[in-house]
Amino acid sequence: MIVNEPKLCTSCYVFPCICGQQYDTLTSLQLNTLYKHLTDKLNNTKHARTLQDYLTAEELSQLPKRFTNILFEKNPTTSLSTLWATLKNKNLLWKSCLLLALTKYEKNTTKNYYDFVVKLMTNYVVMGNGYISQILLAAGTTDTINIPLILASASSIVNDETIDQDTRIYINNCIKIVTYKKSESILVLLTAMVGIVAYISGLQNDVQLIDSTDITTEDLMIYIDEGISTLIYESFTGDFGDLITT
Repeated sequence: MIVNEPKLCTSCYVFPCICGQQYDTLTSLQLNTLYKHLTDKLNNTKHARTLQDYLTAEELSQLPKRFTNILFEKNPTTSLSTLWATLKNKNLLWKSCLLLALTKYEKNTTKNYYDFVVKLMTNYVVMGNGYISQILLAAGTTDTINIPLILASASSIVNDETIDQDTRIYINNCIKIVTYKKSESILVLLTAMVGIVAYISGLQNDVQLIDSTDITTEDLMIYIDEGISTLIYESFTGDFGDLITT
């Protein structure tokens, strides 16, 4: 039996506790000591949380070069909150895909992703929106989004071969975003958003398009991408805490 075995906080379900409940029994001296140690860590750049610390080797290898250039070469040691705000006024292709991928590290909920997809359907009328509306309507009548109901409703539609394949992929990508869990890879959000931008733009669904310099491809999607980026800013916050790029 392990003596004094560390336990998850019953309030924030994290160890070490980040909400403070587990520190209620500490003396003033102990709290001051803890505060000093935490302050030292925040002031020491060696302990700064970086985006690269959170990305797996697989994610780093599969992120498009266009994105790794922005995140790690053009904006080294930049706060993600600053980068998020800066991108708003940048004329950057596939910006919506990068922005949505970064929401993994923000303090957003399933409701944010749900609201984003609803705004997407409202602004871009394409085949498949009617099916998505049916899927989401019953599951989002309150602030609590019923993910199991969404997945159950979506399964039959996504597998319905009477619907053309591109539309089924589009529906599936929208559902992936609505039901996204922060424990999943950043690549889930990235590939889903690429598929959505490609479908609305009339392009082939391929992540490699992000690094394409084909003028025709850029002309087809540049305005749609900028419009979707605006919807992302409307739906998500930019609070990344102290997370920096590198």
